[in-house]
Amino acid sequence: MGIPEQLGLLLIMLLTSKGAATVSGGTFVVFASTVAATGNLPGEGTAVLFGVYRFMSMATAFCNTFGNVVATFVLAKWCKEMDVHTVRRALADPDAFLAEPEPEPEPESAPEPDRYDMPRPRPTTAK
Repeated sequence: MGIPEQLGLLLIMLLTSKGAATVSGGTFVVFASTVAATGNLPGEGTAVLFGVYRFMSMATAFCNTFGNVVATFVLAKWCKEMDVHTVRRALADPDAFLAEPEPEPEPESAPEPDRYDMPRPRPTTAK
């Protein structure tokens, strides 16, 4: 299979795989049907892949979950919403951290008005 055929198959796979990752086993069905429809790859090869698909699916789920965790930490750190001390305490001893009662939230004071909270002047119309 040449480079143009490989790129074409890649584009078809990218388009047909949207939404399939949310259903367990959905990606294999999309893969098998796309391979059968294009005719570029032998359909018998899907039987070999089906034997290892369960393990591939577990690895995919792990990578997806790990990526979500990393993205959550990065975004929380970026938005300055992450309390690093609390995270380190929780990671050092999860059982002790979960056994601690949650601290009472401090009452919030009225936030200072932001420039977007200020009333906008009304435009004047010339008569």
